[in-house]
Amino acid sequence: MRDISVGVRDFLKSHPRMSLRPAKSANFILEGIYELFAIDENGKNTRDEYELRIEVPKRFPNELPTVFETGRKISRSPDNHVNHDGSLCLGSPLRLKALINKDSTLVGFTSNCIFPFLYAHSIGNFLFGELSHGLDGLIEDYKEMFNVPTRRQVVQSLTLCSLRRRVANKRKCPCGCGRRLGVCAYREKINNFRRIAPRSWFSAHIFYLESQV
Repeated sequence: MRDISVGVRDFLKSHPRMSLRPAKSANFILEGIYELFAIDENGKNTRDEYELRIEVPKRFPNELPTVFETGRKISRSPDNHVNHDGSLCLGSPLRLKALINKDSTLVGFTSNCIFPFLYAHSIGNFLFGELSHGLDGLIEDYKEMFNVPTRRQVVQSLTLCSLRRRVANKRKCPCGCGRRLGVCAYREKINNFRRIAPRSWFSAHIFYLESQV
């Protein structure tokens, strides 16, 4: 168990009511009570706790953990951002990758991805509740992240991220300027997204999005 490399020990110190569970697969599981405490800008305290099961893939942080709320405190419905398999929809895959890129430890994943979701549920105000469910919600989020108005431009941007830079720079820029990417300032946005994940990840994600149509 490569607990040091993925920060399991640091995670357990930060969350003493969670524990490491045996797993049949190559993944490992963190399970137990997650204690939430927050103070908002008005000084209001929020305290809550959730029973969680976090399935961490062997290739974390290259692959995202899957999180389940096992205490049935969160109703199993898309309106509560719960997937069909019961896992929590913490956000779009690309946004989660961007958050993990800032801190690729388990403590960072918990603080940046799990905590905001559970805090929003505790106060009854989902931070991304305005997004649609499923594929439509992903596209809406990616329009914001890439700062483009159409689904076609989202796909173009993701495709450019999946290509070698010298190839992508010869393609038409998705910002709508009419020029090629290599001579448009928008290339810096594409380059920033390239730092989040390898080209193979973007290729696989495009295939997933197309399969959902």
